[in-house]
Amino acid sequence: MGIALAFAAPAAIAIARYRFAGRDALRALFMSLLMIPPILLGIAFLRFFSLTGLSGTMTGLVIAHVVVVFPFALCMVLARVAGMDKRIEDAAVSLGASRPIVYRRIILPLMVPGLASSFALSFIQSFDEVTMTVFVASPATTTLPVRMFNDIQDSIDSVVCAISASLILGMILLMLVLDRLHGLERLFVGDVRN
Repeated sequence: MGIALAFAAPAAIAIARYRFAGRDALRALFMSLLMIPPILLGIAFLRFFSLTGLSGTMTGLVIAHVVVVFPFALCMVLARVAGMDKRIEDAAVSLGASRPIVYRRIILPLMVPGLASSFALSFIQSFDEVTMTVFVASPATTTLPVRMFNDIQDSIDSVVCAISASLILGMILLMLVLDRLHGLERLFVGDVRN
């Protein structure tokens, strides 16, 4: 999911902040992936990866998941970047800050809530993507949701229930740790001031 964020953050900044020819078309192209059913994406990836030699590889699986979660990551980061006040950056530049310092000290900290939300949504979407993954994964590169799906088809077993309970408990513990370390409001909404 970090790979999708690495592409989504610069794309969101470019789409939200700069005016260039084809900006709306580029945004529509990125968002058009949301309209394609996962089964069609799976068949398309299977065909493409078979032709390129990436069928059944971890690289192919990662590429497929990045393509699937990229629109979700872009939406979240784009919403955050569009809501940022550009005057803060202009003030920093007028006080002598260079462009790299403005990005590192002003833009990135303001983008943290969007990046955190984007990471969470991308992870959930990637974890939930069983239909497309069935076409792309091989026995050597299968994911946990596909493995659970196959186990449910073959037999009724308590292993799937144990995995589900462990995942729920892990998410609760992660949320508690994030709340204690950083505060969930600050992480997902931004700096909340009383």
